Amino acid sequence: MPWEPDPYEWAFNGAVLCAAHGACDHLDCSQGPFLVLFVGTGNTETFARVYSLEDGTWSEPTYTTHIGDILELAPGVLVENALYFMFYETARVLKYDLTMGEMNVFDLPPTTATHPRHFVLITTEDGRLGFARAKGTKLCLWSRVAGPGEVAGWAQSRVIELETLLPIDALSSSPRVVGFADGANVIYIRMGDALFSINLKSSQVKEVEKGNAWCPGCCCSLHELLCASTGSRFYR
Repeated sequence: MPWEPDPYEWAFNGAVLCAAHGACDHLDCSQGPFLVLFVGTGNTETFARVYSLEDGTWSEPTYTTHIGDILELAPGVLVENALYFMFYETARVLKYDLTMGEMNVFDLPPTTATHPRHFVLITTEDGRLGFARAKGTKLCLWSRVAGPGEVAGWAQSRVIELETLLPIDALSSSPRVVGFADGANVIYIRMGDALFSINLKSSQVKEVEKGNAWCPGCCCSLHELLCASTGSRFYR
């Protein structure tokens, strides 16, 4: 893959996507054509480029308003034909439209402007953008909703009582939402040294592992290609 971005020049994120355009059942598309989306943020610019395996070329850069922040080193989520990434310090989200090749930035609710981050972007059961955060012993799910005119907002769509799902001894620690498995509809929550998965559709809970367990969906897929770190695929 030509034009290997320099990780020391930009803070970056990205994703690998199947490019079969409806001709693939997405059961095993890892050997098929793919696209690589690269999103970079530096001191003065925020831009994106897309690499096509079929063409063997990178697109020209697409730019958006630079907000003086870098992207969070966490996977984005794919909703319809757009990818969404969180920023590191500000409560904002970057959207890249794969069809139009355009980017824009919009706000998360002010309550999410906390550090360290205890929430993740998700895809809701009805196919919308959302996020999940823990508040006490509750797992709160929010979704992006239409507002007046063309202005979209956020609404809390569901509250899950963790006391009814997790073992009693696990609740001695404050829950932290640490990952989301896109496509599987599974959220990962860390309670002390234990990592649990919660299936949002079935409410099934599993203890993944104790100790420094690896969380599926907690690493950036593009860094796997460029920096040899682990990641998660966005093949759909």
